[in-house]
Amino acid sequence: MLKKLLNKARIFNNGNKNQNIVNSPGAMILNRSFGEELQYLVRKGQYDEVAALIKQSINGASAQHPAYPHWRYDIKLNNGQVSIAHVPNSPNAIHTHPFRSQMKLILPNDFRARFKNWNEALQYSYEKQITFEFDAKSIETWIGDKAIEKYESEDGTKQIRVSIEPQEFPPPTPMRLYLFEGSLSYDYLIMGLKEIDGNWLILDNSTQKNPQINITVSMNPTTNEAKMLIDLCSDNSLSAKSQLHYCSFMQSMKTSSFALKSLEHNVDIMVAKKWTVDEDEKELASCISLMSDLVAIENFFGVEFTLPTHLTDEDDDLIHILKKAINGTSTNGTFSALEIDADVNQAKTLIEFFEEKSSGFIFKTDFNQEIILFGVSVTLLKTETTYNSIIIKDFERFKSKTLLMDNEDSIKVHLIPSGIDENKLSESYSTSKKIPGNEEEQED
Repeated sequence: MLKKLLNKARIFNNGNKNQNIVNSPGAMILNRSFGEELQYLVRKGQYDEVAALIKQSINGASAQHPAYPHWRYDIKLNNGQVSIAHVPNSPNAIHTHPFRSQMKLILPNDFRARFKNWNEALQYSYEKQITFEFDAKSIETWIGDKAIEKYESEDGTKQIRVSIEPQEFPPPTPMRLYLFEGSLSYDYLIMGLKEIDGNWLILDNSTQKNPQINITVSMNPTTNEAKMLIDLCSDNSLSAKSQLHYCSFMQSMKTSSFALKSLEHNVDIMVAKKWTVDEDEKELASCISLMSDLVAIENFFGVEFTLPTHLTDEDDDLIHILKKAINGTSTNGTFSALEIDADVNQAKTLIEFFEEKSSGFIFKTDFNQEIILFGVSVTLLKTETTYNSIIIKDFERFKSKTLLMDNEDSIKVHLIPSGIDENKLSESYSTSKKIPGNEEEQED
């Protein structure tokens, strides 16, 4: 069939697809066949011209439809197979020149058992967007009163395969999911009808590229019921901001009415006033608390985390410390002993402190540490620890050892609380928002 159409559409006597030979008093134009021209262009590597030639041939063949200009052929090449469809050139052509067909189909037994009649089968095909395929004994088609095609396979020597495709659902359209109370929303969801299941219309955003959430909405206009399934996309589940937004939205849905709005028509297609959210309240609260802390850390230090699947105890400790550093709060605790290294001058200073305040003295230490959380270098943290009341263990022995020290020597100093109730300490933190070497430090 395609070969026949292409033969009718061959026009190769214009433009650079001619081969002109002018080497005699007369001029001769040599026209190649479609196949010869195609092979010639392929050998020359002129693939753009190959594509243009095929397109020109298909367009020409499309116009050879017997009911042209009301109808045309739609010819497609796919994996070596050719499909030919009848397509109206205008919406009005369907009514002025209607397409009719008569087919003798070979229906499988399971198809006959499943559907009572063709209306039921076609309704199912539309609702599930399923294409039926059958073998056929014969096919006859007309457009208006004009016979178009007739195929027969009564003797079984020819295979006729018929595909019956459903009318496509309306194209997906942008929508917004929003709460009536507060400002939380998902502002841009490309929602489309996915399936019809009885009285239920099932919409989702499966065609949307890079969505924040995956959402499926099931609505029953007959009973005014609705169901909704929402979950974060895999990429967004690793973002603290996305997790915080999602958990906050789920928590608010428990108490606030919400709606799904068509942005194209500015109309709410679904309004939910009484809704049951299948999310554990404690888990939502825990998620919101943790993600709020992480977002605050991200915003303060100008970083962005990729969250792990599970948090370790070390992660929890670092988040706790960074939160206190941002808020300017300290941590209180207790201690039983402290060991430090001291040079000669430091040892003499400690001896003077202890001889002046043998009942106990306040002692402070500090150190700098680069904080790395979830693989991200967050800040240079300065931790200052204050010990409430401390004494030198075995002071006389320590003092005698210092008398034997040279200037280059160091000595270990063992410090303990001055009493049972004097074992208190507090830690405070100060930070640099940027790590030295990356950007200039700015002490808070």
